[in-house]
Amino acid sequence: RLGRDDLYKVPLKQESKLVGSRFIQIWNRERALENPKTQWGLHKSIFIFSKSPIIISGILDFIKIISGLMSPFILQKFLDAYKIYQNTKFDPLQPNYGIYVMLLYCLAMCLMQLISAFAGNWSVWILVKSGLNVRTGLMSAIYDRSLNLSGIEKKNYSIGRATKMMSSDVLRIEIYWGFLHFFWTCPLQVFLAFCFLYNMFGAAVFAGAAVIGISLPIQAILLR
Repeated sequence: RLGRDDLYKVPLKQESKLVGSRFIQIWNRERALENPKTQWGLHKSIFIFSKSPIIISGILDFIKIISGLMSPFILQKFLDAYKIYQNTKFDPLQPNYGIYVMLLYCLAMCLMQLISAFAGNWSVWILVKSGLNVRTGLMSAIYDRSLNLSGIEKKNYSIGRATKMMSSDVLRIEIYWGFLHFFWTCPLQVFLAFCFLYNMFGAAVFAGAAVIGISLPIQAILLR
């Protein structure tokens, strides 16, 4: 028989009672300060509620991008060192430092890949945990709000609508949360990649950029 001790013990910071009450407190404060014309109170509440995980995961994503794009640059340095090593005649009695230089480049490439993988996975883990907290906070806020509706408000907001919000709508926000930084990381990766390629191949990179620029609208039309 399963007992209470067999269940996974949720950390105190992730308990629904604590997470929900904290989000409701932030949301009520932002609703009181909200401008009726803009109606950004909920968006600000979510950002304030998850500000630290968003910033930390954004920094980790930036580290992942930089370390991932450094590998081709280090590989180019390794190939240059290898060409110098092949075209140079070394004295057998003197130490050959070219091998050690190439070994350092290999270790640097491995280190960059390890940093990129570690930062990327850590960022995803932070966003998944933060998305779960956002979902818990939103569900608690919706449930709390539905219990405090007046008779007139209940005519416009039925139980079915509240259930839909707590199930499908909140789930979509949680799924989106894992891709939160894609709107700036993808353009940054493309820009930095073209900068590195331009440094290596020159103006020929613009031909590839033109092909990508032409293919994107065509793909958007075909996928409709």
